[in-house]
Amino acid sequence: MKIYNISGLGANGKAFDKLQLNQDVELINIPWLSPENKTETLAHYAQRMADQIDQSEDFVLMGLSVGGIRVQELNRFVHPVHNILMS
Repeated sequence: MKIYNISGLGANGKAFDKLQLNQDVELINIPWLSPENKTETLAHYAQRMADQIDQSEDFVLMGLSVGGIRVQELNRFVHPVHNILMS
């Protein structure tokens, strides 16, 4: 199963490097995107992030800190099997 990770603000995917998970789990980092403009909404931003998720199979979303807020917003557009919110 794929777990899509979103790091906290000012961090990157290395925040998840030390996780020890089953071998059948694939960790995929979703990088932060540059805002399209100063008035882009959180919902629109989340829709753009959702484009990086393969929804043809079951998946999990995992967010660290502010990444957890993004995960919650992504749930409006995608339907993960589970959400993992850290810190």
